Amino acid sequence: LSSVVRAHNTPQPVVAAMNNDAQYFDDAALARGEEDFLEHINIGDHDNGRTAVIMATVYGHDELLDKLLTLGADGAALDHDGNGALEFAASMGSVKMLRVLKKHGFLSAQSRDGFTALHRASWGRNETHLEALKFLVEECGVDADELNSSGLPATFTAVEHRNVASLKQLIDLGASTNAMNRRGDT
Repeated sequence: LSSVVRAHNTPQPVVAAMNNDAQYFDDAALARGEEDFLEHINIGDHDNGRTAVIMATVYGHDELLDKLLTLGADGAALDHDGNGALEFAASMGSVKMLRVLKKHGFLSAQSRDGFTALHRASWGRNETHLEALKFLVEECGVDADELNSSGLPATFTAVEHRNVASLKQLIDLGASTNAMNRRGDT
């Protein structure tokens, strides 16, 4: 019996990722040809388009995420809202998931909504988000003044969310306090 309730018509790879069932993917790789296997593991659920990679990220299954990406799963796949594994990992402040995504080269994308992982991590208010900011800047080489599609750095995002801890962390990581928005506000 699965530890996660399976929604009606949820694809089996998505359920397996939710359940952290690595054996399912080993068995599927043996049972299917490579092309069919990749199509199979990259299918999204019908409700929101989340793939096995996205669900492994959301549920915090870092070893399974690593396995899926090693098997060739699409680490850049997006759900119906335009969010993928990177967006969820950064929004959750999950350094362990960000570390896996970095290992496989999926850390540099800007989301469809124009925000980067640095901006998403700056939204959070707990210690994990501060660690994610530090990881992104110090270990991934992300510029602390990286701009979103509106031309604003993450410091503005932190201020908009009234997130003093993230603002302080960004400044400690070298973000400028002199960046200006289109109106000239700092």
